[in-house]
Amino acid sequence: MMGTDDMMGTNDKMTFRKHAALISTQITDHLFPERQIHIRTDGNVRYISLSKNIQIIIATAIFIAFAWSGFATYKFQESNSIISTKDSQIANGNLSYNRLLNEMASNQKRFSSLSIDLEKNIAVIDHLSQKNNSLERNLSSVSQKLLMTESERQTIQKNRERLRSNLAKFEQDMRSMANRNFKLEGNLDNTVSDLQAALAERNQAIFKSNDMQRKVIALKSTLAKNARNQKDTIGQLLEKTTGYISSLKNVVKTAGLKPDRLIYGNKKPPTGSGGPFIPANVGDVANLDLKTSLINLRGNLSYWEALQDVMKKLPITSPLDSYYITSTFGKRRDPVNKRWSSHYGLDMGAAFNTRIFAPAPGTVVYAGWKGKYGKYIEIDHGSGVRTRYGHLNKILVKKGQKVSFRDKIGLVGSTGRSTGSHLHYETIYRGKAQNPANFFKAGRYVFKNQ
Repeated sequence: MMGTDDMMGTNDKMTFRKHAALISTQITDHLFPERQIHIRTDGNVRYISLSKNIQIIIATAIFIAFAWSGFATYKFQESNSIISTKDSQIANGNLSYNRLLNEMASNQKRFSSLSIDLEKNIAVIDHLSQKNNSLERNLSSVSQKLLMTESERQTIQKNRERLRSNLAKFEQDMRSMANRNFKLEGNLDNTVSDLQAALAERNQAIFKSNDMQRKVIALKSTLAKNARNQKDTIGQLLEKTTGYISSLKNVVKTAGLKPDRLIYGNKKPPTGSGGPFIPANVGDVANLDLKTSLINLRGNLSYWEALQDVMKKLPITSPLDSYYITSTFGKRRDPVNKRWSSHYGLDMGAAFNTRIFAPAPGTVVYAGWKGKYGKYIEIDHGSGVRTRYGHLNKILVKKGQKVSFRDKIGLVGSTGRSTGSHLHYETIYRGKAQNPANFFKAGRYVFKNQ
């Protein structure tokens, strides 16, 4: 059974409601009394009665119209502000894109000039090496001639000693055989003449020997100077190529990759050496140092060319000219279910149907619908590097097609599992997802150091 207090409380509530309804009725009656609108036409008077309910409806409609007009005006101003901001961002992006293209063209010209300089320097080095070999042969020939001259000089010395001995014998014979003086005088004259001729030949041989020694010294000096010039030239080329290789390695490392693995794959460059031990003289050691420097230079040039080929395949530029990051690489809250998840790419917000470009040359290995990616493209750039593009509105390439740098491949959309217009962009190396932001950073490093 309901108690007395409960009944009293119920009665109070009913009384309050009736009182409130009465006050509300009085207010509406005061604000919206019944009105009549009189209309006079050609002396005839008509009137239209407006009841309280009709007046309330008209007032409500007018209020709603004013409210809607204010809301629409606010939204229109807000949309104009957003559009102006986006136009400014697009203009800035276009300026950055044009500046990057100019810097890339300058970089390519510089690389071409350096390659031409290196080829010229290698030709000069080969010419100097041939000249060095010719000088070595000349030196060997001069040394042999010097040995032959020394041998002739010794022979002449022996002949002179022999002639002196004969002369002494002749003089003794002349003293012992005075009675045959006239007969021996002719023989003595002949012997003296032979001796004088032998002495003249000896003096001429000594002069030739001294001249040969001077030529040998001059040739050795020339060889030493050529060797120093060759060493200096090769040293400068080695220093330049080492600097270029270091710069390109830094770019690859900035992208999060290992340069040697990109070039050689899973194989390691050959490092073994051996052979029998053969002692070398000073000249051979100098030639060996020069040959070693040339081998190192050729190795640097080959490695540099390999790095340049790899750089052409790396996607170090953005596939969009203008964008903003809506979701970064790594751990994030899912935009659909708001749960923590792993994100293996970048979400790049852009206007609907914004053009998408290939960031590097490659081959299209997939072009079509792929589950939650929606309309999807995958490009193989070689050396284990691939890029992926998801949620496209339109695909402009087909599977197996070769694409070049900056070829248009699709349009931004919101197909698949997506909350709005954007590009889902991934970079893959040997099957493992990499942060695309690192590749963009590497691209900025390239243009900054040109």
